[in-house]
Amino acid sequence: MRLLRLHIDEPTKSKPFWEKFKEKSEQIDAEENAYGHDELFLIHTYVNNLYEVFESFDDQPALELLARIERECC
Repeated sequence: MRLLRLHIDEPTKSKPFWEKFKEKSEQIDAEENAYGHDELFLIHTYVNNLYEVFESFDDQPALELLARIERECC
């Protein structure tokens, strides 16, 4: 999540989708979600979007980590 935020927290890189994603992430951080979702659930749900953003910024370390997370946890 930290690697993703490096990209989507910059106003010139963010899009409305990522602003909504940040809201969901903050709800998880604040333990406000009624469904018991965690960051892993959020990553799994939006894995293709995460690949897309990391590919668009050619962030190889983030892509490698995401592939590992998907392989081991999703």
